[in-house]
Amino acid sequence: MKIQPSIALISLIALVMIATMTGVSYGQLVPYDDFSTDLIDPGKWHGNETPSSRNNPNTEALRLIEDGKLRMMARAYGGTDADTGRSGGNFGLAVRRSDLVTMMQAEVTVLSATVEDCPENSLSTRARAQLFGYFFNDGSGGPGDSTGDVVAGFDKRVDSRSGNSFLAFVARCTTSGCGAADTIAFEIFDTPMLIGQADTMRLEWDAAGEQFMFTLNPASADEAVKTISYAGIVVNMGPSDFGLDRLRLRNQAANCVSGRRMSALEVLYDDVQLNIEATQ
Repeated sequence: MKIQPSIALISLIALVMIATMTGVSYGQLVPYDDFSTDLIDPGKWHGNETPSSRNNPNTEALRLIEDGKLRMMARAYGGTDADTGRSGGNFGLAVRRSDLVTMMQAEVTVLSATVEDCPENSLSTRARAQLFGYFFNDGSGGPGDSTGDVVAGFDKRVDSRSGNSFLAFVARCTTSGCGAADTIAFEIFDTPMLIGQADTMRLEWDAAGEQFMFTLNPASADEAVKTISYAGIVVNMGPSDFGLDRLRLRNQAANCVSGRRMSALEVLYDDVQLNIEATQ
């Protein structure tokens, strides 16, 4: 009997051959996109954004390649029905093979940010430039349902009350669209986050070690690393069905009865690298 090799096996063999010939090993970062083309490559990316509503509108939005970098801008407003909670949205680019991403790195520069505060609201207004991804599910989700998905993000965050910071977090989605999530843990870096300064940010999932690692400016004199473990908190029962790993702008404007508050952000991304498995 003749046995035909599966497509998955052929792909795996091809990856091993490529890695061997180039000296690249599994789990190692390789270049994915330096945005040297005129247009965003549809073979590598697809646009992603959350819908807005009449009460919490998203207005201006932009993503394009300019001078060899990805430039993105998004503006959102909070609601006016109450002085509680936040409104806003997400805007970004998702990696084509998000299901294979375990490491993501990019140079990130916040060009400008506006975060209008509402004194009557206990919550601040935030604008966040992120590396963000869905990594696995704890078994409570289903097809098209992100409940139980474990997500991780590495932020350049601008906050109307606490100021600017680098922040890493891991959370578990509690609704089907991940509109709500429980934070497992977060870490704030001591490094100052400066508007206009380019910083290299790396997010890595160590599945075997049940942890995520976040590295700021790797292989430099200013390198800083934070690790968040989820061991004993959630269990990896399989891949996320939702699974988008992306460069993301997240606007969160405080709701305010006295008038709409704005969250706006303009960011440059460059030199994106991924683990080799996600680049094929």
